[in-house]
Amino acid sequence: KQHGVGKEIWHSGAETYIGEFFEGKKNGKGKFIWNDGSYYEGDFVDGLFEGYGVYYFKDSEKTYNGTFIAGKIEGEGEMNWADGRQYYGQFKDGKEDGDGTFTYANGDKYIGKFKEGKMEGYAIFLNMQEYTKRHGEWRNGNRVQWLSSPEVINVETSPIKKSSYV
Repeated sequence: KQHGVGKEIWHSGAETYIGEFFEGKKNGKGKFIWNDGSYYEGDFVDGLFEGYGVYYFKDSEKTYNGTFIAGKIEGEGEMNWADGRQYYGQFKDGKEDGDGTFTYANGDKYIGKFKEGKMEGYAIFLNMQEYTKRHGEWRNGNRVQWLSSPEVINVETSPIKKSSYV
């Protein structure tokens, strides 16, 4: 059985694990690399992604930093896309689910609830080009109505200007 720090290679080098082993299983810190350039680097428990880790998805050019439970993206984390989009908040079964903030590539922000990867419920929308905020309602990822008129944000005194998540 593997024990200690080592390297394991499968499928003629298509998949590689470099890290810690305990009694034959990936346990502790390690990095799993796929041949397409995707990788996971972080904590392993009994061969699964568990705890904190970073997962880079080569095909979609996005990176997740956050918690994993039983090999799945679960709990609090941050997803960053190559085009500048960002989500920070709760995840469930690999999807945005719960409270979160989605930042569009142009800097606009949605602050509210998500369900199964889609915007859902009442939220605040910040237009960062016009420095305004509005309340709205979203269902299944689409805005169904505005609940307020645009309100100007004082960018000199507002924490919104300085925060990447709010």
